[in-house]
Amino acid sequence: MENLLYVPVARHANLRQLDNLLHGLPSPPRRAADAVIIRTHDPEAKELLTSPDIQGRVRHRVEMKPLFLLTLSDREFRLTPLGSEEGGDGPQLGQSTVVQCVRQAELTILARQPGALLPPAPNFHYEGPNGSHYASFLRVGTALQSIDAVDAVSFWTMPYLTANSAVVLDSPSILALGLNLPRYIADCGYGGRFHLRLVECQRSYDEPAHALVQRLSAPAERLTHVLLIMSVSSTGRLRDQLASALGTMTEQVTIVSLFGSAPGRAATHTVHEEILCPLDEQLLRHPLDTAPLLRYDPAECLRCRAGSAVVRIDPNTYLVEVAAAISQVRVRIGDAADGRRFVERYRGLGSLTVHRDQHDRQRHHMVHIDVARLLRSRGFEARLQDVLVSC
Repeated sequence: MENLLYVPVARHANLRQLDNLLHGLPSPPRRAADAVIIRTHDPEAKELLTSPDIQGRVRHRVEMKPLFLLTLSDREFRLTPLGSEEGGDGPQLGQSTVVQCVRQAELTILARQPGALLPPAPNFHYEGPNGSHYASFLRVGTALQSIDAVDAVSFWTMPYLTANSAVVLDSPSILALGLNLPRYIADCGYGGRFHLRLVECQRSYDEPAHALVQRLSAPAERLTHVLLIMSVSSTGRLRDQLASALGTMTEQVTIVSLFGSAPGRAATHTVHEEILCPLDEQLLRHPLDTAPLLRYDPAECLRCRAGSAVVRIDPNTYLVEVAAAISQVRVRIGDAADGRRFVERYRGLGSLTVHRDQHDRQRHHMVHIDVARLLRSRGFEARLQDVLVSC
């Protein structure tokens, strides 16, 4: 099977409306799919598995194509065929490969949310908190701005927890994920199998590792397992530093990088590492003339050498230091003359406003020009006609 349609279902969703949800998907991918995979959280999975009526309506909506349910059971992901008319198990999928593919697809979609992925630009590039330079930069915390998004990442993170784990996050920007895990465990009925001792995070990218270890050492009982969740592991330097520090105080460390490059030297017999979504080329460090360095020198960065400005990412907030991309320009009276004439000519029409969302709610304008109001002016209509005639 080459084409899979993957449908993640939110927690507390009304499964009796699931066939309508599928009907609302664009027709081309729905018809091109060789099989359909539905991912649900545990309560919804149990409801779907015990409801032949819902299964039948869903299979009808996907034109009786092979239908599978992706669930989490006993710390393992399982693909279960649903409603096979032939009475058997139906066609089989390579479970491990499929799970990796759909996990990567779902996390990639999250990473493409507005504001999460800072895109490439022709006149500037980014310097991450680690000092490396990037053509684009991924801020995972910005992608986790909804309950559904946090629940989705919680689902993919659950297999790496034990019955007595401490969770450590590499940045306060993804603290919502750590705080959501106890709630997710309780609501999904995993309370008897998972228990989080505590949730802690790095206060900032450059916080000394010993400060984190000191906070984790506060409980009297020794920790037996720490789950270290990295938002992005690019160079691996912070990952290795934290893993080394945590290894001095616990018997077992598991590292889960939500996004990352190839596993590094952190993986040992006491440190297990997993990357949920490999970084694509767009998110890797900016290429150099020479072999990759652990820390960038502006003299070695191709974009810096070409005159591209560097925009720094704040190591505490992961916000953009906008001042790095701003240059001072003197605006004289003559430069503003055309704008002044426009404002004076069409004043009183209510056509100029500030801070308005675009009609599709996807963009926001600091200064908004209402063309419909401008068209009420005969003077504007006459000037527009002159411009159109001259084109």
